[in-house]
Amino acid sequence: MLVLVLVLAALLTGCRHGEPGRDIGDCRGGETAPFTVEELLEGMRAAGYDMYLDPRCPDDSGSWELSNTSIYVPELRPEDFGRAQVREGAISCTLYDVTSGQGATVMVTHFEGEDWTTLLTLNVSCNIEPDPARAKQQIESLERTLNELAAAQS
Repeated sequence: MLVLVLVLAALLTGCRHGEPGRDIGDCRGGETAPFTVEELLEGMRAAGYDMYLDPRCPDDSGSWELSNTSIYVPELRPEDFGRAQVREGAISCTLYDVTSGQGATVMVTHFEGEDWTTLLTLNVSCNIEPDPARAKQQIESLERTLNELAAAQS
């Protein structure tokens, strides 16, 4: 019972993890390489993706997050999710401060039964939940875009 009370108290008082001034889920920000957040955001938009800076990161190791469907992006509304998924797929990309060891060629991973496909290159990991009727086209388009952007980093 005491543990439950302590956990609830921590949650209600805005408990932070690891870094002072940072709420759970907040992106760390800072410099990233080889991709910067500006380069990835501008490159994705130039390729026709409707991406926005998302203040929430899915894990503690992410420095920045871009998304076309996040509820935390003020420019996006709940009804935008369906339109984005049909148009380009629901996409979220996490930028890390250093490369994962993955080269400039995009590695695509999809697990049977999952809606999401993950694309990894350099210091970027993108997840896409494609429209089922256009899945192959949307995944290949995102892979091509990330390959082109990564090649420009070399």
